[in-house]
Formats: sequence, structure tokens, C-alpha cells
Amino acid sequence: MKKQILSTAILAVLASANAQAAAVTGPTIDPSTTTTLYIGGASAQRTYIQEAVTGTAGSGVTLAAADKLCDTTQPIYWWGDNNGTNAAGKNYDAWYCTKQPSNTALASAKAHLLIHKRSAGGSDFGVAPIVNPQNVGFLNIANSNCTDNGTSTVAGISTVQLLCSSSTLVNATPDLGVSDVDPGKFVGLNVTAGSINGTPFSAIKASDLAKITVKSTSTVVFGEQVTSHLFNALQQAQIATGYLAAGCAGQHTEACLPSLSSATIAALHTGVAYDWDLIQVGNTGLGLYSWASANDAADAPFASSVHIVRRANGSGTQAQHGIHFLNYPCDTTAAGVTLPANDVGQSEGVEGYVIHEASSAGNVNASLKALDTATSSSALATGTHAAGDFTSGVRWAVGLNSLEQTTNANYEFVKIDGVAPTLANVVAGKYHDWAENTFQYNSVGGHPVTTDVAAVRDALIAKAARPEVLSALNTTLTHAFGNGAYLATPSLYPITTGSATYNATSPINVFSLAPNGSTVDNCRVPTPYNDGTDAPSFSL
Repeated sequence: MKKQILSTAILAVLASANAQAAAVTGPTIDPSTTTTLYIGGASAQRTYIQEAVTGTAGSGVTLAAADKLCDTTQPIYWWGDNNGTNAAGKNYDAWYCTKQPSNTALASAKAHLLIHKRSAGGSDFGVAPIVNPQNVGFLNIANSNCTDNGTSTVAGISTVQLLCSSSTLVNATPDLGVSDVDPGKFVGLNVTAGSINGTPFSAIKASDLAKITVKSTSTVVFGEQVTSHLFNALQQAQIATGYLAAGCAGQHTEACLPSLSSATIAALHTGVAYDWDLIQVGNTGLGLYSWASANDAADAPFASSVHIVRRANGSGTQAQHGIHFLNYPCDTTAAGVTLPANDVGQSEGVEGYVIHEASSAGNVNASLKALDTATSSSALATGTHAAGDFTSGVRWAVGLNSLEQTTNANYEFVKIDGVAPTLANVVAGKYHDWAENTFQYNSVGGHPVTTDVAAVRDALIAKAARPEVLSALNTTLTHAFGNGAYLATPSLYPITTGSATYNATSPINVFSLAPNGSTVDNCRVPTPYNDGTDAPSFSL
């Protein structure tokens, strides 16, 4: 078994491609008239945070002035880390604007707002430095570090976009954290390896949770990705066994998605199923690799070894996957856990189970593409492998991601236990791979914030995951089986009696992991939310 860690250093190399571009002059930021808020943590929430702050995430929704943080009639500036494609990256962002005067929640904020968002490192960077306040790196938005990427107009809002190198960062203590799962789940294998400024990451304890205020944010739907050749082989095999209709070949609709059972997914991610021939095709007596070699040669892989693309410890995506498929860390004695990297140097072959560890959702996709296309990729050129490894032929691989990762030629999501990963199936209580993510901040004095910072923080928490914003964003997250990745939480937006069906224009989850006002716990079995006034009905 081998694990490959996708280094973020490549981003800095790519950023140098724009080194010849002229530096720009951004706005003059006066601290005496600007409230600055620092946010760290999960990347999945970045889009709707941007939408709540500036209205420039591409949703097209028009919020009432009283619900906006920025005055969108005034110039807005957006800094992003340069990912080499002349577009803002997703590891670091910052937004600057004039405060929206109609938003009374911002009354005590200063005239201008500067909001930094760090997504690098994932959810644990929205937990560890909140529980035990300490500095982490945020984007350096100095003019000398950035280049002009022009002015864009989204939903009638003009934004000056600036691309900045992330090779050097500026330190600040996060005022607000966001994580895919509640902070108490960052224990054991969910603790980030390494340290922050020399302080090692450590498991979250009950005494740590007492230091913070945790707020439910939204439902994010996750799924199991498979490389396209594996998708095709699964689909053909399940057509042959009668599970799927003959007309499903090549189709990606809800009815035609192939399925993996929860037990199979657990076996794959724990190394129990290390070879694709350990997964039998119906009553044929053949494993999937042998069946495809005989019946679907165009999609058969070069080798039968299983490849896994996982996220690093500390990732909320990885943590929620462990909860749903391995009952970890809900039961810390669970027999199966997602395997870390050991046995480095073992060659691919018999029991040549290969784990690739990605530092971001985008790097999961990059790994899946490289394995699906048998192309040389720096994404895999770490650990014991060179960029040219795995180019002798395609490999079958599975990965894990949220549904904000849209349709792609080199991977697709599959059904789990026969149920497609759609928002409607979540609301119906049929699809269970979802998490209730949270905002959190230190509330015991470890990181005191001024009144103006608290006002911006609280306004963002209240407005970030509005149903109309999530609805509009869902339309941009396209899948042939059903668009979208986000649902509003019923604790913030209660479902009225008798209305517990999926509504694409107002997507609200019927189910909650924070029943009746309790604290979010992603280890709970989801239950219909009842606020004591409205009790939603739901289908069998």
C-alpha cells in the first residue's frame, strides 16, 4: 500500500507563470474605517460565504439590501490565490467593500468591510485555531504581491479581481471557523498531521468545546466518486445482471447510475477489498476486473489493484466519510478505519492497494483524472512515485467529494445502496451521505473581538446559508442526475406543517442533526426537525 500526498507547492510554481504581469493598485484600506474579519476552515462553504458577503459567486440571486453585507452599488474588490489559470483559486480569498447601510445588523461595523477566507487545510483550520486561538496564514493582498485580472460583472455587480501569490502569507488569528462536521469530530484519525506555528494539532476535548459557540450552517451533500472507466464497467456489469435497464448504457441520469453498497465502500476504503476481483459480478463467478476484461475491454484497467483517492486527516470531507461508512469517530473502537500511509514502497500488484492523499477537493479530481486517463501528472509525483507512474494504462479509482464538484469527463458519482445523491432524496430521508456543517467562534475570552468584528461575524452567520442563495447556487452545480449540493437547515428555516417535500426554489432539509435546538452532532441519526410549532410531514 502506498499513499501520495498532493503538495500545494505546485500552486506557487503555477502562480509564477503570471510573474511578468504588472502589479496593480488596490484600494487604500484604512484600518480606522475598516472592519476586518478572518475566517478559516472548510472549502465547501466558500461559495455561499462569498455570495453572502458580495453577491458575486455567480448565483444570480438578488438579495434584499437589508440582507447584504456589502453595498453592491459601490466598488467591490476580490483577491484570490492565483492557480495558474488567470482565475481566483479556492485556497485563499479576500473581499473588500463598502458596508451595506440598510443592514441594521451591521450598525456597529465600520464604513468598510474586509473579509478574509482561508480554505487551505480544510475544516480543522476552522476548529483548532478557534478552540486554541493562534495565528494562521491568510492571503497577502499587498499591491506588490498581486496582479490585475480585470473587472467582471456578475448579476449586475461589478468586481475588480486581483490575483495574488500564496507563496507568502500574512498571519492572523481566525475570528470565525467553518467546518464540514461539528468540531467534536476532530479526534483520533481526524486530527491534522503537523502543527500550526510549531503547535501540534491535537484532538478536540470536552473542555475545548466549552470554549466555543457552535452554530448550524447548512446541509452539504457528499458522494462517492468513481473514475469514468470504472463507472462504465459498473454500469455494464449491472446492466448484465439486470439491476439496470439495457438502455442505461452511457447514461448518467438518476435511473441509470450504477450503485455501490455502503459495505463495499467501507471495504474499499479500509483495504479489505484491495483488488477489484474481490467484488463479484452477480452470479457470474467473476470478479469485476475479470468480468470487464472479458466483456468490456475498453474500460478494463491495466491492473486489478484498487486505487483510493482520499483527503488528508483534518479534512471535514474525510471526517464525514468516516462517520457515514465506518462509524468513526462515533465509535472510536470501530474495527475499520480509512487506512493511512504505511507500507510505502510496496509495488502495485498483488495486494498493491494504493492510497493517494489529496490536500483539496480539486486535487481529488486531479488524481482521478490522471488515473482515468493514464497521463503523467505532477499530482501523483510525490512519495515513491514519479509523474510518469500509472501511465501504462488506466486505473480504476474511487474518491470522495461534495456534490459541488460538478459533471466531469473523468469521474462521476454513483448511487449508494441504490439511492442517487440528489437533494430530493436527502429531503425524502433516502440518501444519508450528508453532513450538517457549522460555524464556530471562541466565546470565553481566548480571542476577544471588538464590537464591530462581532457584528460582521454574527451578520454573516445569520445570512450565509439563506434558502434563496442556496437555490441559486444549486443551479450552477450541474449533474445529469440532479443539480445541487446545498440545503438550508430547518433549525434556521423551519419547515411549515405539511410541506416536507423538496422545493428547488427554497431547498430546506426536513432532517436535522441538531434536533429541537440542541447542538449539532453529526454522529446522531437524522430526525425530522420540530421547533415546537411546525412539525413537518414526511413520506415513507
